[in-house]
Amino acid sequence: MSSSRSGEDPLSAADLPSPEVPFSSHVPLSSDDAVASSYEAIGRELAADLEHALPAWVQRSIERRFEEAYGEVSPNCRQLAAAAASAVRDDVVPAIIELLHSDIDAHRTTPLSLVRSCVPAATSALRALGVPPRERDGFAVERFPDDDYDLVPANLNALGAETGDRAIAWGAAKAFTHRQRHGGPA
Repeated sequence: MSSSRSGEDPLSAADLPSPEVPFSSHVPLSSDDAVASSYEAIGRELAADLEHALPAWVQRSIERRFEEAYGEVSPNCRQLAAAAASAVRDDVVPAIIELLHSDIDAHRTTPLSLVRSCVPAATSALRALGVPPRERDGFAVERFPDDDYDLVPANLNALGAETGDRAIAWGAAKAFTHRQRHGGPA
């Protein structure tokens, strides 16, 4: 079936920016101070999300893999999962908070990289619990050779949809802030 402008096309011309007006004028742009303020506010919100979501994700991940292997979560599993979550709270969360509160020019890593750095704590707990490794595809084995339990998240949405959405907003605000500060293609 061919598409036409007679109503069959789900995206009508009225939904598109006017060709006479540049697209950027459809997006309300703020002053540099307002953009920086927005970037900082989103960073604080994302840091608060991750402060709570990351340890909970580590604990859930351990308990989920254990349950998949053995049918139910044992008290020993809960104890080791809680200890791994606590270690992440103490060791990784402060680095995430520092990153998300720092100036963009000081960034040498990303929130996702820091989240991924939690996987060894979960892996160690699962090994100690005797959980058999999961079968993984070649890409996963090549990119994340020590992730025996296929825990490495592809994005921050793995920690919750709201956290994932906020991470996307933070990344966009960071890119915009960087472009405002350092220039870039028009």
